[in-house]
Amino acid sequence: GPSAPGVYPGAIQQAIDAAGTNDLILVAPGKYDEFVIMYKPVQLQGWGAGSTVINAVKGVASERLQAWRDKVAQLVADNDITLLPGQEALFGGIEPVTFFTEEGAGVLVVARSDGDTSFDLDLNRGARIDGFTIRGADQGGGIVASGYTDWLEVSNNVIKNNSGFFGGGFRSGHPLLDNDLVDSDNDNIRVRYNMITQNGGQGGGGVSL
Repeated sequence: GPSAPGVYPGAIQQAIDAAGTNDLILVAPGKYDEFVIMYKPVQLQGWGAGSTVINAVKGVASERLQAWRDKVAQLVADNDITLLPGQEALFGGIEPVTFFTEEGAGVLVVARSDGDTSFDLDLNRGARIDGFTIRGADQGGGIVASGYTDWLEVSNNVIKNNSGFFGGGFRSGHPLLDNDLVDSDNDNIRVRYNMITQNGGQGGGGVSL
């Protein structure tokens, strides 16, 4: 993927869209007013939680939220991500309701269950989110690992002041799919060396598994 500094200034999503699997994306210091969708097994590397901030405030960004909905809908339509069994039935179909409880997450991690972009392939097992402050989400939470995000690492982040329906800070999986019998297949996830604080939600505050 692109390696020159400033290739995608101020736009983490553009860098993810242009990246290949297992690419390292170095995110420069700054405040990024984005809802990031990480749908490839990339290494998302901030400059450090003290200087690289994803600000996921939804209430003042209706156009940004609509762009997020359109992006998720396109990923589903293009078969770039795999919905979990029953996910469509529960949430009523394509966006904006498929991922209603995840709308406006700081980082939503979604994936394919198989194929060259699968997180579970040996060559793709380095996916990570590292070195950010993630704050301000008021519905989706700070980071959500939806499904099929095997081997994801979430490390060295400050995840604070986020709210979510089913978890404010970090959440793995979906609590209400098919009477809790659906396996989100988020195996071997590592969540370590983070500060997760001052988050809230109906189903959990800091970390929800």
